[in-house]
Amino acid sequence: MSGAAVSLRGVDLPRLKDSGWDIHTAIFDKPDAPYLSAAFLSGAENIFDEAEKLAENEDVSFRVQVARLSVQFVLLATNRVTGDAREKMLQQFASVVKRAGITELQEGRPP
Repeated sequence: MSGAAVSLRGVDLPRLKDSGWDIHTAIFDKPDAPYLSAAFLSGAENIFDEAEKLAENEDVSFRVQVARLSVQFVLLATNRVTGDAREKMLQQFASVVKRAGITELQEGRPP
């Protein structure tokens, strides 16, 4: 691997274009949008897990963690994660947000 490239060989996530869905997405879609199904989010989590395993260094791993925030946000905002798993995800989310210098979070409405 070179630079920020992370190979995801062997990671299988069904492609939306092949799913037969007629999907329109917008920048201010809410976290409970129909295309953000459990299967889609699970597949996304699997890809990020694999990307972190394949990251060649801490910088690349951190970029993967930042990219994962959008999926974690949806999971947390829609209460799809509960109990100890939710607490663990909240701690990871907050840690990455702080380290990345993100100062504002909002979804589903214009600023």
